[in-house]
Amino acid sequence: MPDDDSVVNVIDWKTGALTKWGLNGAKANYPMALDEEDRRLFVVTRRPPLVVVLGTGTGKEVARVPVGGSCDDVYFDSAHNRIYALGGEGFISVVQQNDPNHYALRISTTVGVRTGIFFGTSLYVGVPAAGLEPAQSWNYGVPEQRVVSERYCAATTN
Repeated sequence: MPDDDSVVNVIDWKTGALTKWGLNGAKANYPMALDEEDRRLFVVTRRPPLVVVLGTGTGKEVARVPVGGSCDDVYFDSAHNRIYALGGEGFISVVQQNDPNHYALRISTTVGVRTGIFFGTSLYVGVPAAGLEPAQSWNYGVPEQRVVSERYCAATTN
């Protein structure tokens, strides 16, 4: 919501009641994705750049993971239990869901990649023109194994 970028507004479909879920100091929330099976909402914030994981039953934070900044899109891949957050600072943050309360990881792309679309086995991202290079579309295949990187960052909260 433009007037308060530190909460997620939730409407109860049955009663129409509005509830506000706080983001514990994180601000400028933009893209969100849902894990319906495990009842988790993934909210990407820009200040600081995080994936904040909320339980959909209570709205309580269960984890937060640092991600690349300036994200415009986020997707949850339920087949591989992964979150893909596309950040304009030069990262597609690939966050592995080890279980509904534990998450980890990040990989590098290029500066400016912040929008894209996810289709089952591929993540397609838009790369802006830079210098003599024209705008491009990059395709990232989704590996069956968990992603492994030297840039490993694990995060959970109790």
